[in-house]
Amino acid sequence: MSDTTLPAGAAPATPSTPPPPPSAPAPRRWLRRLLLALAALVLLLAGAVWLLGRESTLQQLVQRLSNASGGQITVTGVSGSLYHRMHIGHLVYRSPDSVVTADGIDINWSPLQYFSAGLAISELHVASLRVDSLGPSKPTPMPTTLAPPFRLSVGDARLGRLTLASKSGSDEIRDLRFKLAGDKDGWHLEDATASTAFGQLRAEFTIAGQRPFALSGKASLAYTPAVPAAKPVLPAATVALTAGGNLELLKLSAKGAAGKATLDATLTLAPFDPIILRSADIQGRHIDPAGFDGAMPQADLSLQLQATITAKQAISGQLALRNEGKAGPIDLHLLPLQALQARLGGTLTATSIDAVSIDLGAAGQFKGAGHIARAAPDAGIATADFALRTERLNLHGLHGSLHNSAIAGDIKLASDAKGQTLTAALADAGLRLDLRATLADALLQIEQARLQAKKGSINLTGQASLKDAQAFKASASALHFDPAAFGNYPSADLNAELRASGKLAPAWQLAADFILQPSKLLGQPLSGKGKLNADARHVSGVEARLALGQNTVELGGSFGAPGEQLRWKVDARQLSAASSDLLGALSASGVVSGSMEAPRSTFEADAKASAWPRPNTRCRTACCTPAAACS
Repeated sequence: MSDTTLPAGAAPATPSTPPPPPSAPAPRRWLRRLLLALAALVLLLAGAVWLLGRESTLQQLVQRLSNASGGQITVTGVSGSLYHRMHIGHLVYRSPDSVVTADGIDINWSPLQYFSAGLAISELHVASLRVDSLGPSKPTPMPTTLAPPFRLSVGDARLGRLTLASKSGSDEIRDLRFKLAGDKDGWHLEDATASTAFGQLRAEFTIAGQRPFALSGKASLAYTPAVPAAKPVLPAATVALTAGGNLELLKLSAKGAAGKATLDATLTLAPFDPIILRSADIQGRHIDPAGFDGAMPQADLSLQLQATITAKQAISGQLALRNEGKAGPIDLHLLPLQALQARLGGTLTATSIDAVSIDLGAAGQFKGAGHIARAAPDAGIATADFALRTERLNLHGLHGSLHNSAIAGDIKLASDAKGQTLTAALADAGLRLDLRATLADALLQIEQARLQAKKGSINLTGQASLKDAQAFKASASALHFDPAAFGNYPSADLNAELRASGKLAPAWQLAADFILQPSKLLGQPLSGKGKLNADARHVSGVEARLALGQNTVELGGSFGAPGEQLRWKVDARQLSAASSDLLGALSASGVVSGSMEAPRSTFEADAKASAWPRPNTRCRTACCTPAAACS
């Protein structure tokens, strides 16, 4: 070891301190922090799930949607949860041309299925749905796509009552059920059923999601009359409908049957074009009006209607209706029609109806033609005129009780922007009918209706509203009118005035009065007057008196309401004035009370030396014995 000399003033060196040994690593806190974060996230998700599942959250969400619609959507009576079952008591949606009202909406779904099966609604039940049309709506353009943004399915959709209402009336469909599924490829409707006023409806339908929206479907409608029925009803009927093509050009085919009647129809439609109908071919066979209503005349009608509209809006077609059965007068329960024909031509803006022929068999014929003009193919009728002419109309061919005639004249119908006008001028020796009626602003007015028979005549004027309460009023007068001038009716010389007024909706009401000026019936003097007020459940203010020769009938009082009585009295001192088969006199009086549904009557009668005819009594022209003289 050598000595080292330090410079002056330098401090001696300090021996260096050895470094401390390495310490243990710090605890790893990241795992605990991660676990805490996951726990917080789980709590947050649990809170969100709990919050979203609360009924108040659903109510607030629906209320915000309602507020965001600007008053178009109104919702009340919300309950349930976003996760499964929801209930909406009342929902209203308003648009410029309609109002949709739904009541009793129940929805059952699972939002977790969205990630596997899309939006899947297991149950969608609506107690009632009403659609009110507020007026004409704008034409709907062809959609660009029908595909939903995600898969959607409704497993069980039920609608208790669907009402479609407009100013012209309403239609109701009940118990509507269906299944619906939609994705990017399109929509599929299956197991659809509904009850309508025309029968039970079944349908299934498929439509593509992209243009031109190819579609296919079929539907059936079956009507079965109620059994038993108190009066004749429509026969059982079925209709089978198939649809094909696409929304640019749709083809519908239908086959129907009701009793012996059959119907085959094929329609070609362009649903989104201004002119929807492109062609129609309709054929019917063995159509008997009596088969649908026993009070109608019997016939065996065949119908053929063909119409085509080209791309240049030219129209052509023909209508033919023929009675393959026997044509005859109505009183024989036959139809006085042998054939009806017409031909269509021109364009949609100027349509002609040519070669119109109405063959009434033994009653004669009508022939005519007409024209229809529009400002545009899809516009309403601007002007129209139609005329029918007959050279020899035989009333006896229409009804056997009428006299033979050879009536000639014209019936004309004209229409313009102001309204429609109907005129008729028909005449024969001693007979003439002049008629003029107008329809404008839903008001029908009979300006003139005069029927003249020899020296007698009947005049009628009146008006009736075709909207709201459908109020009406009319007045008629007869001057020396003799029904025997028309047919096999009692001879008379009637001079009378009649006035009536009332309304037809929502329930009919009538007020009427009449005065019989000195007249004659069956060769006896006839006079009288009366008045009454009536509706479907009540007759009131009745005051009436009629006198025929020495016979009088009197009515007075009211009937239909509790405590009301309608009194009547007959004092027939000369029964033979009413019929030569009646002899002697009759005096009777009584009271009618109760209601329309359950009337009650009490009366007293006193007949003196009366003789009544036996039913179906007919004297023979040749008899072998006095006992066989009549039967």
